[in-house]
Amino acid sequence: MRRIVALAAAAALAATFVAGCSSGSGTDSADQAAAGGESTPVGDTMEGDGIEITDENLAMLAPIVVVPDQTEALANVGDGLEFMVDDPLGATIESDNPAVVEVIPGREDGGITRNPGGTALSAGTANVTVTNADGTSFVVVVTIEG
Repeated sequence: MRRIVALAAAAALAATFVAGCSSGSGTDSADQAAAGGESTPVGDTMEGDGIEITDENLAMLAPIVVVPDQTEALANVGDGLEFMVDDPLGATIESDNPAVVEVIPGREDGGITRNPGGTALSAGTANVTVTNADGTSFVVVVTIEG
């Protein structure tokens, strides 16, 4: 009898788990209700309350990550760059061509320590020099495509 009860409990638990993982539009009911009952597939344009999400600005969310032993990086206009360092607040960053790559020093941002970074402003090439707190540095040739 215990075995039957255990099997029934396991089956009920499995059914609950499967129901919670059922496939659908990928948007939960709270999101659908907030969006007026409709969902928008990723890749389509969605507008509302001054926010527009498209394929182009979705791609801008993740920066191009550059590590210290890297000597070259390739990005597109509008891309963000993140230069990995041990001590973001002690490092400095410079661009020899700020019209192509505008640099942003490491910083505290809402309780989060951010690595030095940059923004790809226009097509071209810039030499970005990152100097660590211990005085060691690395130069990355960043090529930005239109």
